[in-house]
Amino acid sequence: RSRDDLPEPQRAWIDRAEAGLLAARGEQDAALRLLEALTAADPGDLEAWRSRMTILVQAGRAEEACELLTGALEARPEATDLYGLLASAELARGDEEAAEAALRERAERSPGSGAVQDLARYLYQSGRTAEGAAVLGDAVERFAGERDVELEYFHVAMLLSAGQVEDARERFEAFERNYPENPRVEYLRARFELAEGHTEAAVRRLTEVVSRLDRPDVHHWLAVALELSGDVEGAEFRYGLTVSRNPNQLASYPGLLRTLERLGAWDSVVFFSKSMLKLAPNSPVAFGALTRALIARGTPDEAEEEIRSYAARFPDLPAPVVALSTALRSQGRPEEALAL
Repeated sequence: RSRDDLPEPQRAWIDRAEAGLLAARGEQDAALRLLEALTAADPGDLEAWRSRMTILVQAGRAEEACELLTGALEARPEATDLYGLLASAELARGDEEAAEAALRERAERSPGSGAVQDLARYLYQSGRTAEGAAVLGDAVERFAGERDVELEYFHVAMLLSAGQVEDARERFEAFERNYPENPRVEYLRARFELAEGHTEAAVRRLTEVVSRLDRPDVHHWLAVALELSGDVEGAEFRYGLTVSRNPNQLASYPGLLRTLERLGAWDSVVFFSKSMLKLAPNSPVAFGALTRALIARGTPDEAEEEIRSYAARFPDLPAPVVALSTALRSQGRPEEALAL
């Protein structure tokens, strides 16, 4: 059968696959033209929109991706999933405020709790855990009649992450009554143990739970418990497993980079810090780890290049003078370092 004889969904799938191959061969413009035709024919083709955004961002054209998605949403404001893509594009160009606004708009317009959970996850990864817990608390009230196990569980976990242990305990008791056989109950018990300083007990419980609840967040908190107990290699393995399962889970990258640095795995630090910078381009944690690793592995010239690029991209952030001074001294250029 020829392509034209196939049903429309199959033709669209073939075109998306062809666009992916074109992009992989470096023919981004040809891939974008093909995807543009797909979204023109079916404005609801989320995968085609996602591919357009990804290709533009990877080509260093994040601003163009933002303009494209903003225009699409002006034409179809009910297409709530596009707000999530817009948030990713805004993050890629370093505009965290615009990314958050897109996520809030999506959460407001979406009928289910998934978009609210994504917003709370973003707030958590931005270090605003208490705000994330408040957003989830409002959502629990908003969807009170729906018995949303994922939302209720996430709310308890976020309260614990925010250090609101007593509020978390109250919500946990309700969760346990509603879902007594759910393996998340034991996971949350381990989180309480960790919050109360019972690290070894938390390690034991999480090690048992992860065999039944094989989720990135469980691996992450097992990594946290292992690191607190002094098991750096075990923690590095679990942080790495978390990131491999969910490369977008920003919260696990600092722990992964921290443990890799302690193990002296400089090539891995470079790789994962660059991965984190793709998700959070202005992250001082990832940037600091990257420059330290480049200097430690004997490539201070690369470190200097990264430092100057970072300073040029984010002129409003504090200048990385110490890192640049170290890179220059490592290249035998002390006079330039002193002149900074």
